[in-house]
Amino acid sequence: MSTNLNVLKFQKAHQIGDIVKGKIIDYQDGQALVKINDLILSAQVGQNYPPGETLKFKILTLTPQIILQAIDNNRFETVV
Repeated sequence: MSTNLNVLKFQKAHQIGDIVKGKIIDYQDGQALVKINDLILSAQVGQNYPPGETLKFKILTLTPQIILQAIDNNRFETVV
């Protein structure tokens, strides 16, 4: 499935304010790249989390782009 179709699928499946789990791919200057399902998205995070760390994120916007914010530092064993 192409990235654009994955984005549309994510946007249709979620609403602003939803909480999702994502795995940190990379971190730089308060922004992290997060993998959620098959998407790599940017998220605002308050601290430097190591790659592979799984966190909860709140969806702030869905259009024109998906914006996520880390809501806590609870760690999870798997990404759903």
